[in-house]
Amino acid sequence: MEDSLAYARERATELGLEVHASTATNGVLSDKQIDWIIANLDGVSLSFDGPPSMHDRHRLNILGQGSSEQVISTIRRFDEANFRYGLRVTVTADQISSLPDSVEFICSQFNPQRIQVEPSYQLGRWKDAVSAETSQFIDMFREAQTRAEKWNKEIYYSAARVGLPTNHFCGITQDSFALSSDGNVSACYEVFSEKSEWAPIFFYGKPEKWSSRYSFDLEKLNHLRNQSVQHREYCQGCFAK
Repeated sequence: MEDSLAYARERATELGLEVHASTATNGVLSDKQIDWIIANLDGVSLSFDGPPSMHDRHRLNILGQGSSEQVISTIRRFDEANFRYGLRVTVTADQISSLPDSVEFICSQFNPQRIQVEPSYQLGRWKDAVSAETSQFIDMFREAQTRAEKWNKEIYYSAARVGLPTNHFCGITQDSFALSSDGNVSACYEVFSEKSEWAPIFFYGKPEKWSSRYSFDLEKLNHLRNQSVQHREYCQGCFAK
Protein backbone atom coordinates (compact mmCIF):
# COMPACT_ATOMS: atom_id res chain seq x y z
CA MET A 1 0.00 0.00 0.00
CA GLU A 2 2.85 2.38 0.83
CA ASP A 3 4.55 1.71 -2.52
CA SER A 4 1.28 2.01 -4.45
CA LEU A 5 0.43 5.37 -2.92
CA ALA A 6 3.95 6.70 -3.46
CA TYR A 7 3.78 5.65 -7.13
CA ALA A 8 0.31 7.16 -7.57
CA ARG A 9 1.47 10.50 -6.15
CA GLU A 10 4.60 10.49 -8.30
CA ARG A 11 2.57 9.92 -11.47
CA ALA A 12 -0.07 12.45 -10.40
CA THR A 13 2.60 15.13 -9.96
CA GLU A 14 3.88 14.44 -13.47
CA LEU A 15 0.35 14.82 -14.85
CA GLY A 16 -0.66 17.86 -12.79
CA LEU A 17 -3.21 15.89 -10.76
CA GLU A 18 -3.92 15.34 -7.06
CA VAL A 19 -4.34 12.02 -5.27
CA HIS A 20 -6.86 11.71 -2.43
CA ALA A 21 -6.35 8.44 -0.56
CA SER A 22 -8.38 6.75 2.13
CA THR A 23 -8.87 3.21 3.36
CA ALA A 24 -11.30 0.91 5.15
CA THR A 25 -9.97 -1.07 8.09
CA ASN A 26 -11.01 -3.29 10.98
CA GLY A 27 -8.92 -1.06 13.23
CA VAL A 28 -6.54 -3.78 14.42
CA LEU A 29 -3.38 -1.82 13.60
CA SER A 30 0.12 -1.45 14.97
CA ASP A 31 1.43 1.93 16.14
CA LYS A 32 3.66 2.05 13.04
CA GLN A 33 0.67 1.50 10.76
CA ILE A 34 -1.37 4.14 12.58
CA ASP A 35 1.49 6.65 12.28
CA TRP A 36 1.69 6.03 8.52
CA ILE A 37 -2.09 6.36 8.05
CA ILE A 38 -2.21 9.69 9.91
CA ALA A 39 0.74 11.04 7.94
CA ASN A 40 -0.34 9.85 4.50
CA LEU A 41 -4.09 9.33 4.15
CA ASP A 42 -7.00 11.74 3.95
CA GLY A 43 -9.39 9.60 5.97
CA VAL A 44 -10.38 6.15 7.20
CA SER A 45 -13.58 4.14 7.48
CA LEU A 46 -13.24 1.93 10.54
CA SER A 47 -15.50 -0.95 11.59
CA PHE A 48 -16.63 -0.63 15.20
CA ASP A 49 -19.88 -1.92 16.68
CA GLY A 50 -20.05 -0.05 19.98
CA PRO A 51 -19.31 -1.16 23.57
CA PRO A 52 -16.80 -4.02 23.89
CA SER A 53 -19.58 -6.42 24.86
CA MET A 54 -21.24 -5.74 21.49
CA HIS A 55 -18.16 -5.42 19.29
CA ASP A 56 -16.52 -8.59 20.60
CA ARG A 57 -19.52 -10.81 19.84
CA HIS A 58 -18.65 -11.08 16.18
CA ARG A 59 -15.31 -9.28 15.65
CA LEU A 60 -12.66 -11.68 16.91
CA ASN A 61 -8.95 -11.72 16.16
CA ILE A 62 -7.03 -14.67 14.74
CA LEU A 63 -6.75 -16.16 18.26
CA GLY A 64 -10.53 -16.07 18.70
CA GLN A 65 -10.36 -13.18 21.19
CA GLY A 66 -12.31 -9.95 21.10
CA SER A 67 -10.65 -7.13 19.15
CA SER A 68 -12.32 -4.15 20.87
CA GLU A 69 -9.31 -3.17 23.00
CA GLN A 70 -7.07 -2.79 19.93
CA VAL A 71 -9.76 -1.02 17.92
CA ILE A 72 -10.50 1.48 20.70
CA SER A 73 -6.76 2.19 20.99
CA THR A 74 -6.68 2.97 17.25
CA ILE A 75 -9.70 5.28 17.47
CA ARG A 76 -8.17 7.19 20.38
CA ARG A 77 -4.96 7.68 18.38
CA PHE A 78 -7.02 9.16 15.54
CA ASP A 79 -8.83 11.48 17.95
CA GLU A 80 -5.56 12.65 19.53
CA ALA A 81 -4.23 13.54 16.07
CA ASN A 82 -7.49 15.21 14.95
CA PHE A 83 -7.47 12.76 12.04
CA ARG A 84 -10.62 12.42 9.94
CA TYR A 85 -12.34 9.05 10.26
CA GLY A 86 -15.77 7.52 10.13
CA LEU A 87 -17.14 4.54 12.03
CA ARG A 88 -19.11 1.75 10.40
CA VAL A 89 -21.52 -0.02 12.80
CA THR A 90 -22.75 -3.36 11.49
CA VAL A 91 -25.94 -4.58 13.17
CA THR A 92 -26.78 -8.27 13.37
CA ALA A 93 -30.31 -9.46 14.16
CA ASP A 94 -29.43 -10.21 17.78
CA GLN A 95 -28.03 -6.70 18.31
CA ILE A 96 -30.82 -4.55 16.87
CA SER A 97 -32.36 -3.64 20.23
CA SER A 98 -28.95 -2.46 21.49
CA LEU A 99 -28.30 -0.11 18.55
CA PRO A 100 -29.33 3.16 20.33
CA ASP A 101 -27.04 2.34 23.29
CA SER A 102 -24.18 1.46 20.92
CA VAL A 103 -24.51 4.76 19.08
CA GLU A 104 -24.67 6.72 22.34
CA PHE A 105 -21.55 4.94 23.59
CA ILE A 106 -19.71 5.93 20.41
CA CYS A 107 -20.86 9.56 20.61
CA SER A 108 -19.89 9.87 24.27
CA GLN A 109 -16.44 8.34 23.85
CA PHE A 110 -15.10 9.32 20.43
CA ASN A 111 -15.19 12.04 17.80
CA PRO A 112 -15.85 10.47 14.37
CA GLN A 113 -16.77 12.76 11.48
CA ARG A 114 -19.51 10.35 10.46
CA ILE A 115 -21.25 7.23 11.77
CA GLN A 116 -22.65 4.74 9.28
CA VAL A 117 -25.10 2.12 10.52
CA GLU A 118 -25.92 -0.90 8.36
CA PRO A 119 -27.81 -4.16 8.94
CA SER A 120 -25.50 -7.11 8.37
CA TYR A 121 -25.36 -8.47 4.82
CA GLN A 122 -26.32 -12.11 4.37
CA LEU A 123 -23.07 -12.89 2.57
CA GLY A 124 -19.91 -14.87 3.27
CA ARG A 125 -19.76 -16.34 6.78
CA TRP A 126 -23.05 -14.59 7.56
CA LYS A 127 -25.03 -15.90 4.58
CA ASP A 128 -27.19 -18.26 6.64
CA ALA A 129 -27.83 -15.82 9.50
CA VAL A 130 -31.17 -14.28 10.37
CA SER A 131 -31.83 -11.09 8.40
CA ALA A 132 -31.38 -7.81 10.24
CA GLU A 133 -33.26 -5.82 7.59
CA THR A 134 -36.47 -5.56 9.61
CA SER A 135 -38.97 -2.96 10.77
CA GLN A 136 -37.39 -3.26 14.21
CA PHE A 137 -34.08 -2.13 12.70
CA ILE A 138 -35.79 0.99 11.31
CA ASP A 139 -37.36 1.76 14.70
CA MET A 140 -34.05 1.36 16.52
CA PHE A 141 -32.21 3.38 13.85
CA ARG A 142 -34.62 6.28 14.41
CA GLU A 143 -34.06 6.07 18.17
CA ALA A 144 -30.30 6.01 17.57
CA GLN A 145 -30.63 9.13 15.41
CA THR A 146 -32.32 10.93 18.31
CA ARG A 147 -29.53 9.88 20.67
CA ALA A 148 -26.84 11.01 18.23
CA GLU A 149 -28.45 14.44 17.81
CA LYS A 150 -27.93 15.10 21.53
CA TRP A 151 -24.18 14.85 20.86
CA ASN A 152 -24.38 16.92 17.67
CA LYS A 153 -23.59 13.82 15.65
CA GLU A 154 -25.35 12.49 12.59
CA ILE A 155 -25.76 8.84 11.71
CA TYR A 156 -26.83 7.52 8.35
CA TYR A 157 -27.98 4.31 6.69
CA SER A 158 -27.24 3.73 3.00
CA ALA A 159 -30.84 2.82 2.12
CA ALA A 160 -32.28 5.97 3.74
CA ARG A 161 -30.23 8.89 2.45
CA VAL A 162 -33.14 11.31 2.11
CA GLY A 163 -30.76 14.27 1.77
CA LEU A 164 -29.28 12.78 -1.40
CA PRO A 165 -31.86 12.54 -4.22
CA THR A 166 -30.42 10.07 -6.72
CA ASN A 167 -31.39 7.35 -9.18
CA HIS A 168 -28.41 5.22 -8.10
CA PHE A 169 -27.82 3.24 -4.93
CA CYS A 170 -24.09 2.81 -5.56
CA GLY A 171 -21.41 3.12 -8.21
CA ILE A 172 -22.09 -0.07 -10.16
CA THR A 173 -24.70 1.71 -12.30
CA GLN A 174 -22.38 4.65 -12.93
CA ASP A 175 -19.33 2.98 -14.52
CA SER A 176 -17.42 2.63 -11.25
CA PHE A 177 -13.80 1.76 -12.05
CA ALA A 178 -12.17 -0.38 -9.35
CA LEU A 179 -8.96 -2.29 -10.02
CA SER A 180 -8.07 -5.74 -8.72
CA SER A 181 -4.47 -6.58 -7.82
CA ASP A 182 -4.14 -8.09 -11.32
CA GLY A 183 -5.26 -4.83 -12.92
CA ASN A 184 -8.70 -6.00 -14.02
CA VAL A 185 -11.72 -3.70 -13.70
CA SER A 186 -14.62 -4.34 -11.32
CA ALA A 187 -17.70 -2.16 -10.96
CA CYS A 188 -17.83 -2.99 -7.25
CA TYR A 189 -14.92 -2.44 -4.88
CA GLU A 190 -16.36 -5.15 -2.62
CA VAL A 191 -15.91 -7.68 -5.45
CA PHE A 192 -12.15 -7.23 -5.66
CA SER A 193 -11.05 -10.75 -6.59
CA GLU A 194 -11.47 -12.67 -9.83
CA LYS A 195 -12.11 -15.74 -7.65
CA SER A 196 -15.26 -14.25 -6.11
CA GLU A 197 -18.52 -15.97 -6.98
CA TRP A 198 -19.78 -12.53 -8.10
CA ALA A 199 -16.81 -11.84 -10.38
CA PRO A 200 -18.60 -12.85 -13.62
CA ILE A 201 -21.21 -10.15 -12.94
CA PHE A 202 -19.05 -7.26 -11.77
CA PHE A 203 -15.74 -7.62 -13.65
CA TYR A 204 -16.18 -5.86 -16.98
CA GLY A 205 -12.71 -4.79 -18.15
CA LYS A 206 -9.09 -5.80 -18.42
CA PRO A 207 -5.83 -4.21 -19.61
CA GLU A 208 -4.84 -4.99 -23.18
CA LYS A 209 -1.61 -6.96 -23.48
CA TRP A 210 0.10 -4.93 -26.17
CA SER A 211 -1.01 -1.38 -25.34
CA SER A 212 -1.73 0.95 -22.46
CA ARG A 213 -5.48 0.75 -23.12
CA TYR A 214 -8.27 -1.29 -21.57
CA SER A 215 -10.82 -3.50 -23.27
CA PHE A 216 -14.36 -3.57 -21.90
CA ASP A 217 -17.25 -6.03 -22.09
CA LEU A 218 -20.04 -3.62 -23.04
CA GLU A 219 -22.75 -6.24 -22.57
CA LYS A 220 -21.77 -6.64 -18.91
CA LEU A 221 -21.36 -2.90 -18.47
CA ASN A 222 -24.79 -2.14 -19.90
CA HIS A 223 -26.35 -4.80 -17.66
CA LEU A 224 -24.87 -3.04 -14.64
CA ARG A 225 -26.00 0.37 -15.88
CA ASN A 226 -29.56 -0.96 -16.08
CA GLN A 227 -29.70 -1.73 -12.34
CA SER A 228 -30.74 1.85 -11.49
CA VAL A 229 -34.29 2.40 -10.24
CA GLN A 230 -35.77 3.57 -13.54
CA HIS A 231 -34.89 0.21 -15.14
CA ARG A 232 -35.45 -2.38 -12.41
CA GLU A 233 -38.82 -4.08 -12.70
CA TYR A 234 -39.05 -4.45 -8.90
CA CYS A 235 -38.88 -0.66 -8.50
CA GLN A 236 -41.48 0.37 -11.07
CA GLY A 237 -44.40 0.78 -8.67
CA CYS A 238 -42.46 2.32 -5.78
CA PHE A 239 -43.81 5.65 -4.50
CA ALA A 240 -40.30 6.72 -3.50
CA LYS A 241 -39.02 6.40 -7.05
